[in-house]
Amino acid sequence: MIGSFGPLAFYVSTAEGDGAPQGVRAFTFDNFQRSGGAQFAVHDIHGLKPKLEFTGPNSDSVSLDVVVDASLGVNPAEKIEAFRLMMNAGEAAPLIVGTAPLGMFVLEGLSERWSVVDSKGALIRAELSLNFKEYGDE
Repeated sequence: MIGSFGPLAFYVSTAEGDGAPQGVRAFTFDNFQRSGGAQFAVHDIHGLKPKLEFTGPNSDSVSLDVVVDASLGVNPAEKIEAFRLMMNAGEAAPLIVGTAPLGMFVLEGLSERWSVVDSKGALIRAELSLNFKEYGDE
């Protein structure tokens, strides 16, 4: 397992299961980016530059790109629907990369590009851009 967002695991496997064809199954991500920041209150002082007061960290943001491809043993429509359900429910879940938990995150944005559709309209391959926002301290 490469990582996960709640129950949705990112993986590369040669095992059979979940209705996937025999051989390699892959559901990985690329272009991982994490950003964060700090919050400051501004105190104006007459005739001087303002003074800043650190009030705490901002929530981190994470973005990554995912390819879902039926030829790699992944059902693109099912994966997209699973992400959409979590996003629309505002469900917070652990975001993990490798063995490192990054914290509790929500899926804030999902963008999908359908690149291959078969002659019956079934989705074969799609590229997803996922945007996560840190949920906050528990």
